[in-house]
Amino acid sequence: MVVSSVEVGMGEKPTGVAAAELGGRVLAGALGWVLVLLGTLGAAATLLRLAGTTAPTNYTGSAVALAACVLVVAVGLYGNPSIRERLRSALR
Repeated sequence: MVVSSVEVGMGEKPTGVAAAELGGRVLAGALGWVLVLLGTLGAAATLLRLAGTTAPTNYTGSAVALAACVLVVAVGLYGNPSIRERLRSALR
């Protein structure tokens, strides 16, 4: 296979492909941590509102909001490539 006049072996990747993969991993990791942060803040806000006495409490709504926040945290953790690779290797 010839890529820009440079012979590339089967085990090697062109520099552009390696840079794109690294960039994708960094962006996926950053987005994963943003989701973890938002889910944690949402869960904390839900629990604080539920524990507070000033706002009216709706237990069903609070349970749904808390479940959604836990789901967002789980997706954020699984979306992080390094954590996903650790989970896959641990489950093998």
